[in-house]
Amino acid sequence: MVQYAKNALISSILKGNMCYIMCSTDPNFEQFPEDDKTRFFPEPGKHCKAKCWQNWKKGEELKLFGDDKLAKPDNEWGIQLEAFLKASYDNYKRNGFQVLPALPSPDNLFEDRVTSTSGAYLPVCDSKLINDVRRGEESEIPCMCGDEYGSETTQLWDAMEFETWDAMRLDDPETEDKRGPPFECRNDMAIQRVWPVKYYLNLCNMGWHWPTKQDQDDFDRSGDHLYKPEDQYCKEFREEVDAFAGDEKALNCHMCFVSLVGDKVQDQQLEDMKGEVKGPKRLTYNFERACKLLEDDHGDCPK
Repeated sequence: MVQYAKNALISSILKGNMCYIMCSTDPNFEQFPEDDKTRFFPEPGKHCKAKCWQNWKKGEELKLFGDDKLAKPDNEWGIQLEAFLKASYDNYKRNGFQVLPALPSPDNLFEDRVTSTSGAYLPVCDSKLINDVRRGEESEIPCMCGDEYGSETTQLWDAMEFETWDAMRLDDPETEDKRGPPFECRNDMAIQRVWPVKYYLNLCNMGWHWPTKQDQDDFDRSGDHLYKPEDQYCKEFREEVDAFAGDEKALNCHMCFVSLVGDKVQDQQLEDMKGEVKGPKRLTYNFERACKLLEDDHGDCPK
């Protein structure tokens, strides 16, 4: 029970400092440095490592805080780092992003279900899209967690307690950075020219949207940011994507150039973030531009 409490406390401290585990089935994921003490392989073909989002300096991720101490076999916490990380991954697979209690339940104690790694629950971003988005030591915040459309991204942000980051409090008049994590993810996806359907639905699942004609008045005043809530066409767009039968390129070609709801999305989005087409490419990467670049990157779509 004592070790359970230690594991739960370490998990709480690391989680409170925006630390998490990133996993992928991509064999090229991060090209793990040989001296990375947090890399582990919880199941065949699954590559994971732990890291922390640097709250006080936007745009960077760091190695896991305290990894040198936790990696020592005789550390004061009695924790085996790899076992602790694997147990966190196992807890994520069983319980999702549920926070474990500080002490085990009586049922678990009586049934001998408490082990040396019980109580570990560092949050996990299990991503299928590592190739699409940069994930270096100085990269953006974790995006696209869960399925290819980011079904678990906001759950991870909640688990990492991103609400403690000033940029999340967009309604606070004292907040200088009005953009928040979705803006950072938008930048990352634009730089990597993520496929249009993935791009649009990831923003939908974050609960944000690219500026539209309905946002014009506020946009003219404030400019460079996204808007809440999710886009008005997200539900209709999702339903059509779910019903489509075909490969990824065929799906994107359909939603870009055939779909009526795709047309609605393109028609209502403003052209760019700054009102200057010559601005940075990430500021012009709306759904329409993503569709145009789709053909540049992957060949013409049938018309």
